[in-house]
Amino acid sequence: MLNNQSGSNIKYDAILLVTEKSLHVLEISLPYIKKNLGAQKIYAIAPSRIQDKLKTMSVGYIDEDSLIPGLTFRRIKKLIENRGLDTNRTGWYYQQFLKYGFSYVTKNEYYLTWDADTIPLNSITYFKDGKPSFVEKKEMHQGYFNTLNTLFRGEIHRYDSSVSFVAENMLFNTTIVREIIERIESNESLDGNIFYEKIINAVEPEDFQSGFSEFETYGNYVRIKHPDLYGSLNLRTLRNGSFFVGREPTQDQVEWAQRDFDIMSIEGRETFVVKLSTHKWFRKVFRLKTISKLVLKMRSMRRTILGLEKLDYD
Repeated sequence: MLNNQSGSNIKYDAILLVTEKSLHVLEISLPYIKKNLGAQKIYAIAPSRIQDKLKTMSVGYIDEDSLIPGLTFRRIKKLIENRGLDTNRTGWYYQQFLKYGFSYVTKNEYYLTWDADTIPLNSITYFKDGKPSFVEKKEMHQGYFNTLNTLFRGEIHRYDSSVSFVAENMLFNTTIVREIIERIESNESLDGNIFYEKIINAVEPEDFQSGFSEFETYGNYVRIKHPDLYGSLNLRTLRNGSFFVGREPTQDQVEWAQRDFDIMSIEGRETFVVKLSTHKWFRKVFRLKTISKLVLKMRSMRRTILGLEKLDYD
């Protein structure tokens, strides 16, 4: 049984998985990450080719291919290639394995993973009365749960069909992540020896594009095996921030977003709203939450007209 401490006494690191593509957003988000997440130390896990740039940003740097022995981009690509699957998904799987791998690096009881392209607009407290919190959302990819079932031989499943643990951030308990890794590695019905080998081999070919989620695996495992450990944290999140403030939001645009949201991800294409939001009069008259609901409703209507799949996330 894992025990909770007083939240104010719990120290945790934060890790950012950084690529060339996310560097420009990180330059904007990093001051907010340092200010609003309460992390003891912040590490960027990234390829060596961008380490010089990261070192100028006053953030700890860890070479992604040196995080834990054997876990490299090339190794994951080879495992996928050996199964005849889409190697374009290598990076997507690799970054998930790195998040688990950090459990063998940190000396703290907890560590926070945070998307480098996401801005914490306001201060976020992950512990309440000594209890860590999950950020719960809405998303559904059946492939995640097919693999979950295979990895744990049916013992771990989707805890609540109305809840997803896929979010821009997650506070991991170091001991539990290692426990999950050990449980996966003990599954002798799967090919491979190391957790990432077994995960790659557990994914069905038809599920491979979205065949594993480190967050769904961790969240559902905790809810079933350690049901009293975590509480829930409600955050006001905006996933497609680029729609409204562009790829390089100004300080004024960020402050506009702060009024209505706690987290904003710089994802998606830019829309006509971006130019409007550069004007003070527009930001004064219109709330971002109102504009975002309108634009996302229009987007949903367009997808319906075109017969496209409904977007089942927030």
